[in-house]
Amino acid sequence: MSAPRIAQDRPGAILSPGAASRAEEWRQSVYVDYRGPLVSTNAAYKKTRTGQFYMSPEGKAFKMALAFAARGAMQGRPPFAGPVSVMVDFWFRSAANDVDGPLKLVLDSLEGQVFTNDRQVVHVSAAKHISDEPKMVGLSLTVKQVPNEDDP
Repeated sequence: MSAPRIAQDRPGAILSPGAASRAEEWRQSVYVDYRGPLVSTNAAYKKTRTGQFYMSPEGKAFKMALAFAARGAMQGRPPFAGPVSVMVDFWFRSAANDVDGPLKLVLDSLEGQVFTNDRQVVHVSAAKHISDEPKMVGLSLTVKQVPNEDDP
């Protein structure tokens, strides 16, 4: 049996043998839970009579709320700098909703909070669930850093 180690970043905390790997996993991933209305990209962007696009108030509110949740989930860590994988579970009220509808807004909302730029996303996985419970409408997502192919 190995002896417990002292956590360097938390004086007085003791790490069990498996805690080091869990701490490393925590540094390399983030879980975000958001409950509230989902806004599709088509509903978020509107067009004026002159042909200019703008973001609707609903789109702005969704992006702000998700960015706030993501910032809290990062717990003070800086955004991930390398390639990332995003796994999203959407909970809709109706089967008529498209799973890809809010996806672009989700990635845009995480930019600057969880990763620096959405160009870092190298893999996306999205799942659609139907909820009869209004409180369950929303999303849960996990963003994980993936090894850079250039690293040895």
